[in-house]
Amino acid sequence: MDSMADKRDTALDLLRGTAIIIVVFGHAMMVSVPEGTRTLTMSIIQSFQMPLMFLVSGFTIDYVYPSPNIKRFLIKKIKRLLIPYLVWETFHYIICCILVPEYKAFCITGFFREIMVSDFWFLRELFVLYLIVGLCNFVYNKQKKVQAKMIILLSLPVTYLLTKLSLMNQSVSLWYTLWFVGGYYLSLTKDTIEFYLVTKMSRPLVFLGGVFVILLVAFGVKNEYLPNKEACTILCFLVLVMCYKGNEMQHTRIIDRITALGKNTLPIYAIHWCILFSVFWRMEIYNILIGKLPSLLTACCISGIWLAVCQEIIFVLKRSKWSRKLLLGEK
Repeated sequence: MDSMADKRDTALDLLRGTAIIIVVFGHAMMVSVPEGTRTLTMSIIQSFQMPLMFLVSGFTIDYVYPSPNIKRFLIKKIKRLLIPYLVWETFHYIICCILVPEYKAFCITGFFREIMVSDFWFLRELFVLYLIVGLCNFVYNKQKKVQAKMIILLSLPVTYLLTKLSLMNQSVSLWYTLWFVGGYYLSLTKDTIEFYLVTKMSRPLVFLGGVFVILLVAFGVKNEYLPNKEACTILCFLVLVMCYKGNEMQHTRIIDRITALGKNTLPIYAIHWCILFSVFWRMEIYNILIGKLPSLLTACCISGIWLAVCQEIIFVLKRSKWSRKLLLGEK
């Protein structure tokens, strides 16, 4: 039997690692510029960082859901996503109640409100989307390819209905669902797509994408020209092409490091948000420490430090069975 390492899709890990680096860099940009201001780089990064994360997450459905056993699937997602989300969110809320002036004293209603509408929302929405996938599969459990198309078609109206519920409209959005199921659809045809991306279309797509980015920077002046959804789509697929192309090249130390990050995407997201970013940002600690340093250079340094610290914390947490289960969502 092949080992799990043999089964891993290194191109997907490279894509996941690239996506989490972009997310971390986007948050580092937020602490590197004065409150209430935005730079063009910050606007570009924030326009596509989370759509890219959902696109990548949609890619993984075909790996994490090979069986129609809905019970096993839900238990796995609860362990992998919901429990770590609740534990990290509880930790984040308690720390904010102690240190952040805008937070009031800890209370049950405030805690439940934080769980439902907190800015630490990616794991929450991702869990809901996996529930929708499981529900759609339960409703239409047929041949795999037909089933997958029905999951994609059914998930959109289900998501739309959930957005109309007061308790759910902060935990799911149609925009991110489109990216999620779009990633799932791409994963079903990944062999064909990878062939065309790597051998037929990579150079013209990268060239056109590079021209697009140059034009975006050339004509983007502060807030007068911000990337729209079309620009977001082009940027996401440009990253997709470059990752698949990079995976076919001889692996360098940088590519291997990014691929390694891709194996810990969700823990890195949780750790950097709850420990390194949110609390200190709300307390304006970074404004005091950074001052008037160049925002782009500062964001690069901060994101590098955050990623290194996250990797060290993950290494420590993996030593304990309970921290692996509760904080990392692993076995």
